[in-house]
Amino acid sequence: MNLFPRRATLAALGLLAANALATAHAQTPNPDSDKETSMTHAQAMLRPINPAGAVIPGISQAVVVEHGRTMYLSGHVPMTADGQVLPPDLEQQLDQVFRNLDATLAAAGASSRNLARITIYVRDFQADQLPVIRRARDRFIDPEHPPASALIGVAELFHPDVRVEVDAVAILPPDA
Repeated sequence: MNLFPRRATLAALGLLAANALATAHAQTPNPDSDKETSMTHAQAMLRPINPAGAVIPGISQAVVVEHGRTMYLSGHVPMTADGQVLPPDLEQQLDQVFRNLDATLAAAGASSRNLARITIYVRDFQADQLPVIRRARDRFIDPEHPPASALIGVAELFHPDVRVEVDAVAILPPDA
């Protein structure tokens, strides 16, 4: 008996239920709405969690979605609009990846401020690359309100010249 279709159906139902709860929560009046008027919509939708003793500079340990619709962004790679992969300079590739992510977010009426999570995959990652990765990431995200993040070293990506791929989860603003 193949359980994959049943598991896929259950997973899809779980996502639909989570989205329905988030939508219902978004429509519930907020007693703290005066506090939110000075925040951007993204800051009001996403609450970072950073417990004492578990702080890593430049990332949030977790991000609570207070309300909104969820957008799952596929892995974005350093490919130009005409389908060319950039030369293998890590920082240039990251900048292109973040431009591509920004374009995808903008097409949905969102921005990098709406990111709840990003995952950066780096081929043949070395610890001395971390400052370059953080510098490129911080040009894209709001370092004062960073999303939850993960950096994962991998052996290969889909193309031999691609050194980095980034996927993400964003929470869309109500008017998007």
